Amino acid sequence: MELYLGAIGVHPVVRFLARWFAPRFLRGYIVKPLGGTPRNMRTLQSIRAVEPEVSGFLEERDLFLKALDGVEALQGTVNHGLYGLMRAEDAQALVRHHTAHHFHQFGLI
Repeated sequence: MELYLGAIGVHPVVRFLARWFAPRFLRGYIVKPLGGTPRNMRTLQSIRAVEPEVSGFLEERDLFLKALDGVEALQGTVNHGLYGLMRAEDAQALVRHHTAHHFHQFGLI
């Protein structure tokens, strides 16, 4: 979600490639049913999660919910770090889909 909120930067070459391939990737990704996205897809090094600076589950949950609120508050046009300009509604749909994918991946839904 930090990408959607502009908190993480992406290397210019990675950004160029992502914007070149994004339309096809995003169309295919967003229509997959829950569980349809392959597991263990590689994460770009520049956006890979690092060891959290929080001390426990409750703090991590609160950070997650705060970021989710930030994404849900997006309006108009969003400048996504990888995909470039996109409608806020599309960015929110991607975050929801991606979050549901991870919740399904770890057996939470």
